[in-house]
Amino acid sequence: MWQIKGRAILIFIIIQTICFASMICLPLQFWNYFKDNLFSCLLCFPIAILAYFTCLLSAYRILLYFYPITGGIKREGMKNQTGYEVYCMMMLFILPLIVTEALPIPLLRVLYSLLGAKIGQGSFGGAILYDPALTEIGSNTVFSSKAVICPHEGHAETGFFHKIKVGNRVTLGQGCFLSP
Repeated sequence: MWQIKGRAILIFIIIQTICFASMICLPLQFWNYFKDNLFSCLLCFPIAILAYFTCLLSAYRILLYFYPITGGIKREGMKNQTGYEVYCMMMLFILPLIVTEALPIPLLRVLYSLLGAKIGQGSFGGAILYDPALTEIGSNTVFSSKAVICPHEGHAETGFFHKIKVGNRVTLGQGCFLSP
């Protein structure tokens, strides 16, 4: 069984600490500046959530820059093991936004693009992309809600990451599941 190493856990804890600090500090600064206004109190919670996810997405993009996610077999002892382990832990915090369908479809497209997915012009939909950095969707493609694109599969000691490319003018129906 693949076990996440201490270095990856340490990097992940540092990233989470920075994100939680921004989640606390930014709303406090906002509240201190507008503390006479009751409306500012109501804005503190959404600002905290926005600060956390903005920091998390920024850290995710930096992680992809230093540890690019590529296709192929992944096993313990590989060259880029720390990057994949931190990537997997970060996705555990980002996936609830995607899987619960909490975001409207236009914002979901922006989120997928920020997570590294390549989405062609005129394409839209509410599909769940489990590894956006390994997903490429052509132009004028429609993917229905509850469609799933999952470019990975795992076994006890190895993981397989494959790039998935959906062509132009394709329709993925509701409940469709694409996997390598």
